[in-house]
Amino acid sequence: MWEERMGLEEFPFVDTLPTSLRTEISLFLNRHTIENVPLFIGASEKFIEEIAMVLKPVVFMPDNYIFKAGEIGSQMYFISRGQAEVLSADEKKVLKTLGEGDFCGEIALLFDQPRNASVKAVTYCNLYQLEKEQLDKILERYPMLRERIQQMAKIRMRESNTPWENSHPDPIG
Repeated sequence: MWEERMGLEEFPFVDTLPTSLRTEISLFLNRHTIENVPLFIGASEKFIEEIAMVLKPVVFMPDNYIFKAGEIGSQMYFISRGQAEVLSADEKKVLKTLGEGDFCGEIALLFDQPRNASVKAVTYCNLYQLEKEQLDKILERYPMLRERIQQMAKIRMRESNTPWENSHPDPIG
């Protein structure tokens, strides 16, 4: 886990570093993850930096729920390593398997609504968590980007009503 995660929180001395150096380290660790999210495509470098600084590494063990259908979502997740399954609300059907570079939870996060599916770790999963409060604060400084992200999320939400196998990436949340 130590070799794979390498998040800033594993190094207590990081808080003593200058902000510019902490930002560079965060970008080095998280840029690829953030830039893979379709909602963030075309965002400014400054926005990417701000998101990178607030991502929190989290680990889920096999069979642990990342979140359950019906919960109100206040986080979205980016999968760095591992696999997770998206389960129907009744948890009887696997809708999709997520892996490195995938993300989930954005619909509930952006629209303050209950999760429309459950997501469960299949293997050990290293994820990055983005809190709604932090995203909202950042988006206050980027009103045009906020509008674009909300429009894209609405489209993805409509697409989630189609069979999961026919759309990629899938909104899960």
